[in-house]
Amino acid sequence: MQILSSNSNKRYHIDILLLITLVVISVIGLVNLLSTKILPEGGFGDLNSLYKQFLIIIVGFILFFVISKLELSYLKYWQVLLIIYLGTLFLLVATLLFAPTINGVKRWLIIAGFQLQASEVAKLTVIILTATIMSFKEKYNQWILFVISFVLVLPLVILIYLQPNGSMSILLLSLWFLISFLSLSNPIRNLLLVTIVALTSGSFLLSAITSNMLWFLLLIPSFVLTIFLFYSKNSPRIL
Repeated sequence: MQILSSNSNKRYHIDILLLITLVVISVIGLVNLLSTKILPEGGFGDLNSLYKQFLIIIVGFILFFVISKLELSYLKYWQVLLIIYLGTLFLLVATLLFAPTINGVKRWLIIAGFQLQASEVAKLTVIILTATIMSFKEKYNQWILFVISFVLVLPLVILIYLQPNGSMSILLLSLWFLISFLSLSNPIRNLLLVTIVALTSGSFLLSAITSNMLWFLLLIPSFVLTIFLFYSKNSPRIL
């Protein structure tokens, strides 16, 4: 497994415009933070948070240069995925066990004076994990991969929900669904199938709860989409 790029003939290149944009945004952030430290009588107050933010920016730029040099195909190795996945699980469990309770929630780990929100790491993990698993659909059944990716993402979602952080857990599920669903063959057909099932189920649920005749309105588009799906199956030029 080779992490660094092996193409020695390819010149190491960084997008200058992207780099300038990052520098400008970082400077603006530091200036805004500095402006909050100005005292009414003149001068500046405690600048520890400014120094901490500057250090974070330096570390971020170092990571930017290091990651841009990496050969990202190494992410397809299961050993690397396992380390990322278990590391994220460890951070989320540690957050539940050791993070201080702030406003009734436990979302931030305090490490050496820095706050780390493990759910932000989980977002990146879900993207990498789902995309990598679904990339093997040429070798394995795509629906099995779909289920496997969901089973692996579910513990992350549950741990974040327990913080509690319902909005972030929904976001993680949305990221998983978007990546995995669009990775399936013929996503338009799959979207129609999901829509038909949702409309049909929703109509019967609405009729059971409210006894309102409006549930027929949900069956009409479901019926129309079913006919369209059947027609498209026999007409490959449409879907």
